[in-house]
Amino acid sequence: MLALNLRTVELYDRLRADGVEFEMHDDGLLVAFLDEQGLQSEFAELRKVERYGFPAPQRLGRDAVRTLEPSLADQVVGGMLLPAERHVQPRSLSLGLMRHLERAGVEFRSHTSVDGFDLRNGKIAAATAQRERIGGDLFVLTAGVWTRRLAAMVHVPLPLEAGKGYSLMLPATGEPFRHALYFGDTKVVLSQYRDELRIAGTMEFSGYNATLDTRRVQGLRKAAARYLRAELPDERGQAWTGMRPMTPDGLPVIGRLPGVENAFVSTGHSMNGVFMAPVSGEALAELILDGKTRADIGAFDPRRFVRH
Repeated sequence: MLALNLRTVELYDRLRADGVEFEMHDDGLLVAFLDEQGLQSEFAELRKVERYGFPAPQRLGRDAVRTLEPSLADQVVGGMLLPAERHVQPRSLSLGLMRHLERAGVEFRSHTSVDGFDLRNGKIAAATAQRERIGGDLFVLTAGVWTRRLAAMVHVPLPLEAGKGYSLMLPATGEPFRHALYFGDTKVVLSQYRDELRIAGTMEFSGYNATLDTRRVQGLRKAAARYLRAELPDERGQAWTGMRPMTPDGLPVIGRLPGVENAFVSTGHSMNGVFMAPVSGEALAELILDGKTRADIGAFDPRRFVRH
């Protein structure tokens, strides 16, 4: 996955150059710890990125980490700076891509569920969406965790499970944070945007449901507050929950759908959807158009889940 993502930043820059409008920040990622042992362990783990050409994480002591980010509390014992990391505003990215594609002539069918496929001689002739028959030469199944249901309609098993995550959007008040912050002991992230803050994290396995557990939302706020000198805004904020598509081996599913000549799939990116999206899309486009890819995506082949 590290090797595949060497070109992620380049591809995001290309999206911008092509006219996709979205909010992106390039100040790096600051990882903070309350526990020295946890810091040492994570530093050793993150040094693996050097093998693939990424810059090494910069180890920071108690004073140095607060010099970079004065908002951090005295309890923070140290951290790491990952200078090449970026962060985007997810909503702006989705809307920017959609508007760009609409200008290019792509037609979207919002609030329209796919009910089935017309499968003939190993090829999909059409998709059925609320009694409408939509024909096509090629079909790409890329519906996150719900790709499991779509693949089952053409008799292909994809063992995807929903890994539910939560986020809380708060208005940005007071002195802005200089970096995106990852709180290493709790696996919670705080992202600074132009006019709001986003706190995100947790992993809940409770099936396919959009029920918002307010206790988990409050847990996010409390987890972030432990690392910060200043108090977070008192406003309740906008809480959200979504389901990450998880696979048993932790790897995404990218490639031709087994047994269906003209169908392809891209899903299973778990918590890595935003940073793997451009390279996954590029690899899939190359596979569809040229029959091969520059990147090695063999480990992500959907056939690994199919019994012959």
